[in-house]
Amino acid sequence: MKDKFTTKSEKEPYTIVYFDVMKDLHIDYTEYLVLQTMVHFSSKNEYYKGITKISNHLKLSRNTIYKSLKILLLKEHIARFEPKSNTYYLKYDIKERFENGGRLYVKIYHKHRKVLNIAIKKYALLYMIYSLSKNLKNRCANAGIKNYCNYINISESHFDTVKGQLIKANLLEQQTTTFLKLNENLFNWFENNKSVQE
Repeated sequence: MKDKFTTKSEKEPYTIVYFDVMKDLHIDYTEYLVLQTMVHFSSKNEYYKGITKISNHLKLSRNTIYKSLKILLLKEHIARFEPKSNTYYLKYDIKERFENGGRLYVKIYHKHRKVLNIAIKKYALLYMIYSLSKNLKNRCANAGIKNYCNYINISESHFDTVKGQLIKANLLEQQTTTFLKLNENLFNWFENNKSVQE
């Protein structure tokens, strides 16, 4: 069986989630991923490749995709003029907003997240820790709980629970300080895959 931490895939699909864009559009991680996938596979602001395409790309259930589409329709980021049509129309400026991106972001590697069997927010936190620690000698990140919670969109009271779950899953190392450090194998996985498709 291949090592879920160190295996490098030549076709590891990922999505870059820009915090500024997510905040500007008033959407959560899942909605962002669904909308960005629609943008990626759209032609002239029209997406017609179906729910299965999004589900397979993001490694998320069809039910999760449907829920996100409902919210994106309500927020008017997409439109659907015929109820049974497979075609969704993207708001005219959506592509541009994604292209402008922002300074702060995380990468969600879809297959990897699925193999690790963790929620998108938890995966985003792991990538954030990697990003903040990759240029440091001790590989420890210390952005402060408020910053982590703000960007990952979890409450401060829930942060310790999430941290404990990631330590238990052997994705974070137990620390006696406020620093956060990835499991060495996970850190190396991110390092080995950072140039894929770039």
